[in-house]
Amino acid sequence: KFTFVLDKSISLFKIAFPVFIFSFLTIYLNNCQKYVMEYILDEKYQTVLGIIIMPATMLSLCGQYLINPYINELSCDYYNKEYEKFKKTVYKIGLGFFLLGIIILILAFLLGIPILNIVYSIDLNSYKNAFLIIIVGAILYALGNIISNCLTILRKNKEQLYIYIISSIFSTIISCFLIQKYEIEGASYAYIITMLVHFLLSYILLKTCLNKKIRSSL
Repeated sequence: KFTFVLDKSISLFKIAFPVFIFSFLTIYLNNCQKYVMEYILDEKYQTVLGIIIMPATMLSLCGQYLINPYINELSCDYYNKEYEKFKKTVYKIGLGFFLLGIIILILAFLLGIPILNIVYSIDLNSYKNAFLIIIVGAILYALGNIISNCLTILRKNKEQLYIYIISSIFSTIISCFLIQKYEIEGASYAYIITMLVHFLLSYILLKTCLNKKIRSSL
């Protein structure tokens, strides 16, 4: 028999609310440059950015697919206080995706723009550098998402919310400046800088939390 317990429901809502907010900000963070460009540049620039950022969006999803099979294992390690094992698994996942990202970057360098030219019937050769910069940014973004899942397991949801708010505000400001000055290339610079800042903040938080857990278990 199921019963509704108001206190427990409110408690669950409080725990889950930061996850809801930073999940929303995850979408904003990945599309911030497109939103800013809509107010600054012509529609043709928005179309080009939408095309060259599309493979990066798919790449960021790969990071989520990679960590999903490990979530149960990581959760068990956390509850069993096997923090060293947790840490090694996280680094293994991160290294695996980083190596995959390098392979994808090489393929993007060799085949990315020619394939996009064929698929969309548009000449994107002049945007190759911007495309590759965005791919690197997507690798950082995906690594940040992997870390985010680990932090959620560690119950660091409020701390993550602060990181996403900081990253989103920073992304909006730097995107306005760089897109207005350098157009498409400015959008790619803003994208990679945003993802680098977000990744570093998330990594520092994860490393700090894990080190504290490991020290407390000794």
